[in-house]
Amino acid sequence: MKKIISRILSTVIAAALALTLMPKGVVHAETAYEMNKWTIFCYFCGSNLEDDYSASDDIEEMIESTSGTDLRYVVMCGGSNVDHDYFKHWATYRILIEDGKVYKVGNPALLDMGDAGTLSDFLQWGLSEFPAEHSGLVIWDHGAGAIGGCCYDDLFDFDNLTLPEMSQAFDKAANVSDRKFDFVAYDCCEMAALELACILEDHADYFAASQEVMPAEGFDYTSITDYIVSNPDCDGFAACEALANGYWDSLGSPIPYYGTISIMDLSKLDTLMTTLGRYLSSVDTYIESDTSARSALQSALRSECSLDDCNMVDLNDLIDCCSVYSDPASFALNEAVVDFIPYVRNSNEHAGFSGVTVYVPVNRPYPDELEIFEEIVPDVPGYEDFIYDLTGC
Repeated sequence: MKKIISRILSTVIAAALALTLMPKGVVHAETAYEMNKWTIFCYFCGSNLEDDYSASDDIEEMIESTSGTDLRYVVMCGGSNVDHDYFKHWATYRILIEDGKVYKVGNPALLDMGDAGTLSDFLQWGLSEFPAEHSGLVIWDHGAGAIGGCCYDDLFDFDNLTLPEMSQAFDKAANVSDRKFDFVAYDCCEMAALELACILEDHADYFAASQEVMPAEGFDYTSITDYIVSNPDCDGFAACEALANGYWDSLGSPIPYYGTISIMDLSKLDTLMTTLGRYLSSVDTYIESDTSARSALQSALRSECSLDDCNMVDLNDLIDCCSVYSDPASFALNEAVVDFIPYVRNSNEHAGFSGVTVYVPVNRPYPDELEIFEEIVPDVPGYEDFIYDLTGC
C-alpha cells in the first residue's frame, strides 16, 4: 500500500512540476476551439538535436510569426533528454501557438515519441479538438529513409517510428476525420521516399521532404506562416511551396551538397505506380531470361545507392539503370514522374535527382531491414515482382 501511495504521489508531483516549469506567461488553453482557416500540427521529437535548442528555435519562429494572426500551430514536444522551455526529460508536452502566444494543452505525461500510439493519439486528439478548413502536419527529428524511419526518442532507448508504425497512426487518425491533410511535410533527413508516399496517399494531398540530410535548423516556419496569413485560401501545394522555398533560401549560397527538397502530388501517385509497375515488369521479363543482365543491373544500382550503401536509389537513377533493358519513353514514365513531383530543387551535386528515392536492397541488407521492407514494398503489379526477382529477397 505504501508503494502504491508513493507512486501516486510521484505522479502527482511530476504533473505539478510539468504544469509550472514552463516560460512565464504560458497559460492553459481554452477547453474548446471553433473552426479556423488553417491549423498546422507539429510532432517534434527533439532527440539530441534539442541539445542545441534546434527544436526550440523553430518553435520560437512559430511564436513570433503568428503574432496578430489566426494561424494555429499545435505542437507535441518530447523525446529529448533536456530541460528547456518546452522540452523536459520527465514530460511530453502539447502546446498551442496562436497570435504570438503559447498555451499549455492538457496534462503532460512522459510518452514515447517513437511509438505509433503516441503519434496516432496526437493526430486523433488534434483533429478533434482543433477543427480547421485547412490542416498541415510537420514531423520533426532525425530521419533515415524508408527503412530507418524517423523520430528517435532519447528517453526510450532511441525507439523510432517505422513506416509501418506511421501507417498505423495515420489509419487511426482517419477514423476521426475523413478530410485529408492539405499537406504532410517531414522536417527530417532522407524521408522523401516512394514507400512513404504510398502510405500517405490516402491521408494527404501533398507530401514534402528531402532525399538528403537536412541541417538541424530544418524548415523556416516564418516563411510558411507569412505565406498562409497573406493567402489564407491557398491549397496544400502552395503552402508546401512556401515551406520548400523558405527552406531552400535558408540554405544560403552556394547551396550545400545536401540541398534537396521536393513536393509530391499524391493524387498522381496511382498513375505513377501503375506506369512504373508496367515498365519494371518489362525489365523483369528481360533480366529473368538473362542472368548476366540481372547481375549487371544489380551492379549498376549498387553504384547509384546514396549515403553509404543504404539501398536507397533515386527514382530517375532507377529508371536510367533499367533503360538498357526497356525504353521508359514507350511507357510515358518520365512524364508520370514529372506529374507526380511538380516541385523539386537540387544542389549541383544532385542535379537530375527526381525528388524521391526508392528502396532497392541490392547491397547486403540487415535482417531487420528485410522485415520492414516486406511490410512497406508497394503492392503494385509488376513493381513488387521486379524488386523481389532482382534482389532475390
